[in-house]
Amino acid sequence: FQVGGFLVDLAIGLNGMILESPIVQTGWFVARDITNLGLVIAIIVMALATILRIESYGIKQTLWKLVVIAIVINFSLAIVGVFIDFSHVLTEYFVSKSIPANSTQSFSSALGAAFNPHRLIQAAKNSQALIDTSGSWDNRTFDFLGQLFFTAFFTSVGAITFVGIGVMLIIRYIALAILLVLMPVAWLMWLMPKLGSYTEDWWKSFIKWTIFPPAVTFFLYLAVFTTLTLGQNNQ
Repeated sequence: FQVGGFLVDLAIGLNGMILESPIVQTGWFVARDITNLGLVIAIIVMALATILRIESYGIKQTLWKLVVIAIVINFSLAIVGVFIDFSHVLTEYFVSKSIPANSTQSFSSALGAAFNPHRLIQAAKNSQALIDTSGSWDNRTFDFLGQLFFTAFFTSVGAITFVGIGVMLIIRYIALAILLVLMPVAWLMWLMPKLGSYTEDWWKSFIKWTIFPPAVTFFLYLAVFTTLTLGQNNQ
């Protein structure tokens, strides 16, 4: 739980600052400048295609795309930043809802407190105490051993899940950073008939990774809320 919680906290913090990352900023500026040079080459190709009457690359078919791409490329980081910021706001909302009010706990601490993994130790102590007291195995002993087994099982599953979520959020940071750096190139491909599908693939990947953190934290919030509610009802 500590390892998984640490990874989740680290990854959420990293993803919240992805637009300010020096790697993203530098990589995007370089890709933008290269793409602007590509637009100049595209204009030359369009002029030659018009002279040679090649309709696929003629001005009538590609001029409006060229204008759109020239504008979008230079403001692309600000445009997609709106989507990323909205995703981060939703993520922070679900994170804050998972932490008790007026608490200074981190997200990982709130998860640990909700799922209460240390009850495994208490269950083991209770089982051993019953055996030592009665000297035999009775129904109560088996009840506690059943509690011990299920607590160990679900605690292990929960810990593995949190580690997996933390790793996936870190992978999301890396994948989204790469997508942001390659964004100007992806837009330039939209201008080329045979490479336009790569622009669509870029958008699909971008949307998938953008909505991943709020979706994950939403279900974590539901898990914390359900666990706390069941705990209160059992008291």
